[in-house]
Amino acid sequence: MSLIFQHTSKAAESVSADLSIDRVYDNNLFRLADSADSQAIIGSDQTNDVINRLSAQLNLELPLGLQKVRGHAAVVANRFERNKQLDYDGLDLMLGWDGKVGKIWKGNIQWNRKQTLANFSNFQGSEKNILTHNNMTVGLRREISARWLMWSDWEQSSYSRSLVSQQRNDRRTNNIRLGITGRSSAGSELNIFTSSRTVDFVNLNWFPGALQDDELREDGLNLKLKWKITSNTTVDGGVGIERVMNPNLSQNDFSGSAYDIALVWDDNGVLNWQAESWRNIDTITSAYGSYVIRKGGRLSIQWSIRTTLLLITKMSIERLNYDDRSTTSREDVLHDRSISLLYKPLHNTDINLTYVESNRDSTALFGDFRSHLVQLGISIHWE
Repeated sequence: MSLIFQHTSKAAESVSADLSIDRVYDNNLFRLADSADSQAIIGSDQTNDVINRLSAQLNLELPLGLQKVRGHAAVVANRFERNKQLDYDGLDLMLGWDGKVGKIWKGNIQWNRKQTLANFSNFQGSEKNILTHNNMTVGLRREISARWLMWSDWEQSSYSRSLVSQQRNDRRTNNIRLGITGRSSAGSELNIFTSSRTVDFVNLNWFPGALQDDELREDGLNLKLKWKITSNTTVDGGVGIERVMNPNLSQNDFSGSAYDIALVWDDNGVLNWQAESWRNIDTITSAYGSYVIRKGGRLSIQWSIRTTLLLITKMSIERLNYDDRSTTSREDVLHDRSISLLYKPLHNTDINLTYVESNRDSTALFGDFRSHLVQLGISIHWE
Protein backbone atom coordinates (compact mmCIF):
# COMPACT_ATOMS: atom_id res chain seq x y z
CA MET A 1 0.00 0.00 0.00
CA SER A 2 2.86 2.40 0.77
CA LEU A 3 4.41 1.76 -2.66
CA ILE A 4 1.10 2.45 -4.38
CA PHE A 5 0.63 5.65 -2.38
CA GLN A 6 4.15 6.87 -3.19
CA HIS A 7 3.63 6.20 -6.89
CA THR A 8 0.29 8.05 -6.89
CA SER A 9 1.80 11.03 -5.10
CA LYS A 10 4.70 11.27 -7.56
CA ALA A 11 2.36 11.01 -10.54
CA ALA A 12 0.22 13.83 -9.16
CA GLU A 13 3.25 16.12 -9.19
CA SER A 14 3.67 15.53 -12.95
CA VAL A 15 0.11 16.31 -13.95
CA SER A 16 -1.63 19.67 -13.66
CA ALA A 17 -4.71 21.33 -15.09
CA ASP A 18 -5.75 24.86 -16.06
CA LEU A 19 -9.23 26.28 -16.44
CA SER A 20 -9.95 29.80 -17.70
CA ILE A 21 -13.16 31.69 -18.42
CA ASP A 22 -13.10 34.97 -20.37
CA ARG A 23 -15.70 37.46 -21.53
CA VAL A 24 -14.52 39.79 -24.31
CA TYR A 25 -16.20 42.83 -25.84
CA ASP A 26 -14.92 43.95 -29.28
CA ASN A 27 -16.44 47.09 -30.81
CA ASN A 28 -15.08 46.42 -34.32
CA LEU A 29 -14.88 42.66 -34.67
CA PHE A 30 -14.39 42.68 -38.46
CA ARG A 31 -11.81 45.51 -38.45
CA LEU A 32 -13.86 47.69 -40.81
CA ALA A 33 -12.85 51.19 -41.81
CA ASP A 34 -14.95 54.09 -40.53
CA SER A 35 -15.97 54.89 -44.11
CA ALA A 36 -16.85 51.29 -45.00
CA ASP A 37 -20.44 50.21 -45.64
CA SER A 38 -20.88 47.28 -43.25
CA GLN A 39 -24.10 46.17 -44.98
CA ALA A 40 -22.30 45.91 -48.32
CA ILE A 41 -19.20 44.17 -46.91
CA ILE A 42 -20.53 41.81 -44.22
CA GLY A 43 -24.29 42.08 -44.81
CA SER A 44 -25.01 43.36 -41.32
CA ASP A 45 -24.75 46.37 -39.03
CA GLN A 46 -23.59 44.15 -36.16
CA THR A 47 -19.91 45.11 -36.20
CA ASN A 48 -19.45 44.72 -32.44
CA ASP A 49 -19.82 41.56 -30.42
CA VAL A 50 -19.29 39.82 -27.09
CA ILE A 51 -17.27 36.59 -27.08
CA ASN A 52 -17.50 34.08 -24.23
CA ARG A 53 -14.47 31.82 -24.06
CA LEU A 54 -13.90 28.68 -21.98
CA SER A 55 -10.52 26.92 -21.99
CA ALA A 56 -9.63 23.66 -20.27
CA GLN A 57 -6.07 22.34 -20.43
CA LEU A 58 -4.33 19.23 -19.05
CA ASN A 59 -0.54 19.45 -18.62
CA LEU A 60 2.04 16.67 -18.34
CA GLU A 61 5.64 16.94 -17.17
CA LEU A 62 7.23 13.54 -16.54
CA PRO A 63 10.94 13.31 -15.58
CA LEU A 64 12.57 10.01 -16.57
CA GLY A 65 16.11 10.11 -15.27
CA LEU A 66 18.06 12.47 -17.54
CA GLN A 67 15.09 12.73 -19.89
CA LYS A 68 11.83 14.62 -19.57
CA VAL A 69 8.53 14.18 -21.42
CA ARG A 70 6.17 17.14 -21.46
CA GLY A 71 2.94 18.00 -23.16
CA HIS A 72 -0.52 19.48 -22.94
CA ALA A 73 -3.97 19.06 -24.42
CA ALA A 74 -6.45 21.92 -24.44
CA VAL A 75 -9.92 22.64 -25.78
CA VAL A 76 -11.01 26.26 -26.23
CA ALA A 77 -14.74 26.90 -26.76
CA ASN A 78 -15.64 30.28 -28.30
CA ARG A 79 -19.23 31.51 -28.43
CA PHE A 80 -20.27 34.78 -30.09
CA GLU A 81 -23.45 36.44 -28.85
CA ARG A 82 -24.34 38.16 -32.15
CA ASN A 83 -22.27 36.56 -34.94
CA LYS A 84 -23.07 32.97 -34.01
CA GLN A 85 -21.77 31.73 -37.37
CA LEU A 86 -18.27 32.28 -35.92
CA ASP A 87 -18.73 29.87 -32.97
CA TYR A 88 -15.96 27.28 -32.88
CA ASP A 89 -14.07 24.89 -30.62
CA GLY A 90 -10.31 25.05 -31.05
CA LEU A 91 -7.73 22.40 -30.14
CA ASP A 92 -4.22 22.95 -28.79
CA LEU A 93 -2.06 19.82 -28.55
CA MET A 94 1.65 19.61 -27.69
CA LEU A 95 4.05 16.77 -26.98
CA GLY A 96 7.75 17.20 -26.37
CA TRP A 97 10.95 15.55 -25.13
CA ASP A 98 14.09 17.07 -23.57
CA GLY A 99 17.18 15.15 -22.55
CA LYS A 100 20.65 13.90 -23.31
CA VAL A 101 21.77 12.07 -26.42
CA GLY A 102 24.88 10.11 -25.46
CA LYS A 103 27.41 11.79 -23.16
CA ILE A 104 28.02 15.13 -24.88
CA TRP A 105 24.83 16.02 -26.74
CA LYS A 106 21.57 17.48 -25.48
CA GLY A 107 18.43 17.39 -27.58
CA ASN A 108 14.78 18.29 -27.75
CA ILE A 109 11.83 17.36 -29.94
CA GLN A 110 8.47 19.09 -29.91
CA TRP A 111 5.25 18.66 -31.89
CA ASN A 112 2.37 21.11 -31.70
CA ARG A 113 -1.02 21.39 -33.38
CA LYS A 114 -3.26 24.39 -32.78
CA GLN A 115 -6.54 25.70 -34.17
CA THR A 116 -7.62 29.34 -33.95
CA LEU A 117 -10.01 31.73 -35.64
CA ALA A 118 -8.21 34.04 -38.07
CA ASN A 119 -8.68 37.73 -37.33
CA PHE A 120 -10.30 40.04 -39.85
CA SER A 121 -7.47 42.56 -40.20
CA ASN A 122 -6.22 41.42 -43.60
CA PHE A 123 -9.38 40.61 -45.58
CA GLN A 124 -12.89 42.03 -45.88
CA GLY A 125 -15.76 39.77 -44.90
CA SER A 126 -17.44 38.03 -41.99
CA GLU A 127 -16.95 34.35 -42.85
CA LYS A 128 -15.38 31.93 -40.40
CA ASN A 129 -11.79 31.05 -41.24
CA ILE A 130 -10.18 28.46 -38.96
CA LEU A 131 -6.37 28.34 -39.04
CA THR A 132 -4.78 24.97 -38.35
CA HIS A 133 -1.11 25.28 -37.45
CA ASN A 134 1.15 22.20 -37.30
CA ASN A 135 4.70 22.57 -36.05
CA MET A 136 7.59 20.17 -35.48
CA THR A 137 11.01 21.15 -34.10
CA VAL A 138 14.14 19.07 -33.49
CA GLY A 139 17.17 20.57 -31.77
CA LEU A 140 20.67 19.43 -30.80
CA ARG A 141 23.42 21.20 -28.87
CA ARG A 142 26.90 20.28 -27.70
CA GLU A 143 29.06 21.89 -25.06
CA ILE A 144 32.45 22.77 -26.54
CA SER A 145 33.77 24.17 -23.26
CA ALA A 146 32.42 25.71 -20.08
CA ARG A 147 31.72 28.95 -21.98
CA TRP A 148 30.93 27.83 -25.54
CA LEU A 149 28.43 25.52 -27.18
CA MET A 150 27.37 24.77 -30.75
CA TRP A 151 23.82 24.01 -31.72
CA SER A 152 21.45 23.31 -34.58
CA ASP A 153 17.71 23.04 -34.99
CA TRP A 154 15.27 22.08 -37.72
CA GLU A 155 11.68 23.24 -37.87
CA GLN A 156 8.82 22.30 -40.15
CA SER A 157 5.50 24.11 -39.93
CA SER A 158 2.32 24.47 -41.94
CA TYR A 159 -0.75 26.69 -42.01
CA SER A 160 -4.04 25.63 -43.54
CA ARG A 161 -7.22 27.69 -43.74
CA SER A 162 -10.80 26.43 -43.75
CA LEU A 163 -12.08 29.36 -45.82
CA VAL A 164 -11.75 28.41 -49.50
CA SER A 165 -11.08 31.95 -50.71
CA GLN A 166 -8.12 32.18 -48.31
CA GLN A 167 -6.56 28.81 -49.06
CA ARG A 168 -4.29 30.36 -51.67
CA ASN A 169 -2.18 31.47 -48.69
CA ASP A 170 -1.85 27.98 -47.18
CA ARG A 171 1.84 27.25 -46.79
CA ARG A 172 4.46 24.80 -45.59
CA THR A 173 7.89 25.92 -44.37
CA ASN A 174 11.17 24.19 -43.57
CA ASN A 175 13.81 26.03 -41.58
CA ILE A 176 17.28 24.95 -40.46
CA ARG A 177 19.64 26.95 -38.26
CA LEU A 178 23.28 26.36 -37.28
CA GLY A 179 24.94 28.43 -34.58
CA ILE A 180 27.50 28.89 -31.86
CA THR A 181 26.87 30.47 -28.45
CA GLY A 182 29.31 32.01 -25.98
CA ARG A 183 28.40 32.79 -22.36
CA SER A 184 30.10 34.84 -19.64
CA SER A 185 30.11 34.26 -15.89
CA ALA A 186 28.06 37.47 -15.46
CA GLY A 187 25.17 36.06 -17.51
CA SER A 188 25.87 37.75 -20.86
CA GLU A 189 25.44 35.70 -24.04
CA LEU A 190 26.54 35.96 -27.69
CA ASN A 191 24.86 34.01 -30.52
CA ILE A 192 26.10 33.76 -34.11
CA PHE A 193 24.00 31.66 -36.46
CA THR A 194 23.01 31.14 -40.06
CA SER A 195 19.57 30.09 -41.24
CA SER A 196 17.89 28.86 -44.40
CA ARG A 197 14.12 28.63 -44.85
CA THR A 198 12.01 27.40 -47.76
CA VAL A 199 8.35 28.36 -48.12
CA ASP A 200 5.91 26.44 -50.32
CA PHE A 201 2.45 27.93 -50.97
CA VAL A 202 0.75 24.57 -51.35
CA ASN A 203 -2.45 25.76 -53.09
CA LEU A 204 -0.87 28.39 -55.33
CA ASN A 205 0.35 27.42 -58.79
CA TRP A 206 2.83 29.78 -60.42
CA PHE A 207 2.22 30.84 -63.99
CA PRO A 208 3.98 33.41 -66.23
CA GLY A 209 2.95 36.94 -65.35
CA ALA A 210 1.95 36.08 -61.77
CA LEU A 211 2.71 38.67 -59.10
CA GLN A 212 3.36 36.01 -56.45
CA ASP A 213 5.56 32.95 -56.76
CA ASP A 214 4.37 29.61 -55.38
CA GLU A 215 7.61 29.13 -53.44
CA LEU A 216 10.53 31.10 -52.10
CA ARG A 217 13.76 30.68 -50.16
CA GLU A 218 15.07 32.95 -47.42
CA ASP A 219 18.70 32.80 -46.17
CA GLY A 220 20.11 34.79 -43.28
CA LEU A 221 23.19 35.48 -41.19
CA ASN A 222 22.50 36.76 -37.68
CA LEU A 223 24.31 37.97 -34.58
CA LYS A 224 22.50 38.30 -31.25
CA LEU A 225 23.85 39.69 -28.00
CA LYS A 226 22.45 39.58 -24.49
CA TRP A 227 24.52 41.92 -22.33
CA LYS A 228 24.04 41.99 -18.58
CA ILE A 229 25.12 45.58 -17.86
CA THR A 230 24.20 45.55 -14.16
CA SER A 231 22.32 43.20 -11.86
CA ASN A 232 19.00 44.77 -12.95
CA THR A 233 19.77 46.16 -16.46
CA THR A 234 20.07 44.05 -19.61
CA VAL A 235 20.48 44.86 -23.30
CA ASP A 236 19.14 42.17 -25.62
CA GLY A 237 19.39 42.65 -29.39
CA GLY A 238 20.66 41.47 -32.71
CA VAL A 239 21.38 42.30 -36.34
CA GLY A 240 21.05 40.20 -39.45
CA ILE A 241 21.25 40.13 -43.22
CA GLU A 242 18.52 38.33 -45.15
CA ARG A 243 18.19 37.37 -48.80
CA VAL A 244 14.91 36.27 -50.39
CA MET A 245 14.94 34.31 -53.67
CA ASN A 246 11.93 33.36 -55.84
CA PRO A 247 12.67 30.46 -58.22
CA ASN A 248 10.18 31.58 -60.89
CA LEU A 249 10.13 35.35 -60.34
CA SER A 250 13.71 36.58 -60.07
CA GLN A 251 12.45 40.19 -60.23
CA ASN A 252 10.96 39.61 -56.77
CA ASP A 253 14.33 38.66 -55.26
CA PHE A 254 15.24 40.87 -52.35
CA SER A 255 17.99 41.36 -49.79
CA GLY A 256 18.12 43.64 -46.78
CA SER A 257 19.07 44.10 -43.16
CA ALA A 258 17.08 43.46 -40.00
CA TYR A 259 17.62 44.31 -36.36
CA ASP A 260 15.97 44.18 -32.97
CA ILE A 261 17.09 45.67 -29.68
CA ALA A 262 15.56 45.77 -26.21
CA LEU A 263 16.63 47.53 -23.03
CA VAL A 264 15.24 45.84 -19.92
CA TRP A 265 15.32 47.18 -16.36
CA ASP A 266 14.02 45.18 -13.40
CA ASP A 267 13.81 46.47 -9.83
CA ASN A 268 13.74 43.09 -8.09
CA GLY A 269 10.36 42.23 -9.57
CA VAL A 270 8.59 45.31 -8.16
CA LEU A 271 8.95 47.55 -11.23
CA ASN A 272 9.99 46.33 -14.67
CA TRP A 273 10.13 48.27 -17.92
CA GLN A 274 11.29 47.29 -21.38
CA ALA A 275 11.93 49.49 -24.43
CA GLU A 276 12.16 47.76 -27.83
CA SER A 277 12.90 48.72 -31.42
CA TRP A 278 12.95 46.52 -34.54
CA ARG A 279 13.17 46.27 -38.31
CA ASN A 280 12.00 42.96 -39.80
CA ILE A 281 11.56 41.54 -43.27
CA ASP A 282 8.28 39.62 -43.48
CA THR A 283 8.02 37.46 -46.59
CA ILE A 284 5.10 35.11 -46.03
CA THR A 285 2.29 36.68 -43.99
CA SER A 286 1.01 39.12 -46.60
CA ALA A 287 -1.19 38.29 -49.58
CA TYR A 288 -0.93 41.91 -50.72
CA GLY A 289 2.79 42.26 -51.45
CA SER A 290 5.88 40.23 -52.18
CA TYR A 291 7.33 41.15 -48.81
CA VAL A 292 6.72 43.63 -45.99
CA ILE A 293 9.26 45.80 -44.18
CA ARG A 294 8.13 46.19 -40.56
CA LYS A 295 9.74 48.93 -38.43
CA GLY A 296 8.51 49.71 -34.97
CA GLY A 297 8.98 50.28 -31.27
CA ARG A 298 7.30 49.30 -28.01
CA LEU A 299 7.40 50.41 -24.38
CA SER A 300 6.20 47.96 -21.71
CA ILE A 301 5.88 48.68 -17.98
CA GLN A 302 5.04 46.14 -15.29
CA TRP A 303 4.39 47.30 -11.72
CA SER A 304 3.77 44.98 -8.79
CA ILE A 305 1.53 47.27 -6.72
CA ARG A 306 1.14 44.56 -4.09
CA THR A 307 2.11 40.92 -3.90
CA THR A 308 -1.39 40.08 -5.15
CA LEU A 309 -1.91 42.94 -7.63
CA LEU A 310 -0.01 43.54 -10.88
CA LEU A 311 -0.37 46.40 -13.41
CA ILE A 312 0.88 45.93 -16.98
CA THR A 313 0.76 48.58 -19.71
CA LYS A 314 2.11 48.53 -23.29
CA MET A 315 2.34 51.09 -26.09
CA SER A 316 3.64 50.35 -29.58
CA ILE A 317 3.87 51.83 -33.07
CA GLU A 318 4.80 49.90 -36.22
CA ARG A 319 5.17 51.01 -39.84
CA LEU A 320 4.55 48.47 -42.61
CA ASN A 321 5.88 49.08 -46.11
CA TYR A 322 4.42 46.63 -48.64
CA ASP A 323 6.21 45.93 -51.90
CA ASP A 324 4.17 44.24 -54.62
CA ARG A 325 6.58 45.16 -57.46
CA SER A 326 3.80 46.83 -59.43
CA THR A 327 2.64 50.40 -60.03
CA THR A 328 0.89 50.54 -56.65
CA SER A 329 2.34 50.58 -53.17
CA ARG A 330 0.90 50.42 -49.68
CA GLU A 331 2.01 51.78 -46.33
CA ASP A 332 0.34 51.12 -42.98
CA VAL A 333 0.92 52.56 -39.53
CA LEU A 334 -0.24 50.49 -36.55
CA HIS A 335 -0.80 51.90 -33.05
CA ASP A 336 -1.54 49.57 -30.14
CA ARG A 337 -2.12 50.49 -26.50
CA SER A 338 -3.14 48.20 -23.66
CA ILE A 339 -3.47 48.19 -19.90
CA SER A 340 -4.08 45.15 -17.69
CA LEU A 341 -4.77 44.54 -14.02
CA LEU A 342 -3.97 41.08 -12.66
CA TYR A 343 -5.32 40.18 -9.20
CA LYS A 344 -4.30 36.98 -7.42
CA PRO A 345 -6.71 36.34 -4.49
CA LEU A 346 -5.40 32.76 -4.09
CA HIS A 347 -2.09 31.13 -4.94
CA ASN A 348 -3.70 29.23 -7.84
CA THR A 349 -6.27 31.79 -9.03
CA ASP A 350 -5.83 34.85 -11.28
CA ILE A 351 -8.44 37.48 -12.17
CA ASN A 352 -7.54 39.80 -15.04
CA LEU A 353 -9.08 42.90 -16.59
CA THR A 354 -7.60 44.16 -19.89
CA TYR A 355 -8.32 47.07 -22.22
CA VAL A 356 -6.77 47.16 -25.73
CA GLU A 357 -7.00 49.94 -28.29
CA SER A 358 -5.75 49.38 -31.86
CA ASN A 359 -5.59 51.81 -34.78
CA ARG A 360 -4.34 51.27 -38.32
CA ASP A 361 -3.88 54.03 -40.88
CA SER A 362 -3.36 52.80 -44.43
CA THR A 363 -2.90 54.16 -47.94
CA ALA A 364 -4.95 51.18 -49.20
CA LEU A 365 -8.69 51.67 -49.73
CA PHE A 366 -10.57 50.58 -46.58
CA GLY A 367 -7.26 49.44 -45.08
CA ASP A 368 -7.61 51.60 -41.96
CA PHE A 369 -9.60 50.67 -38.86
CA ARG A 370 -10.14 51.54 -35.19
CA SER A 371 -10.96 48.98 -32.52
CA HIS A 372 -11.45 48.77 -28.76
CA LEU A 373 -11.44 45.55 -26.77
CA VAL A 374 -12.28 44.86 -23.11
CA GLN A 375 -11.59 41.47 -21.54
CA LEU A 376 -12.49 40.13 -18.11
CA GLY A 377 -11.28 36.67 -17.18
CA ILE A 378 -10.49 34.23 -14.40
CA SER A 379 -8.01 31.34 -14.52
CA ILE A 380 -7.41 28.53 -12.03
CA HIS A 381 -4.42 26.18 -11.89
CA TRP A 382 -4.47 22.79 -10.15
CA GLU A 383 -1.46 20.63 -9.40
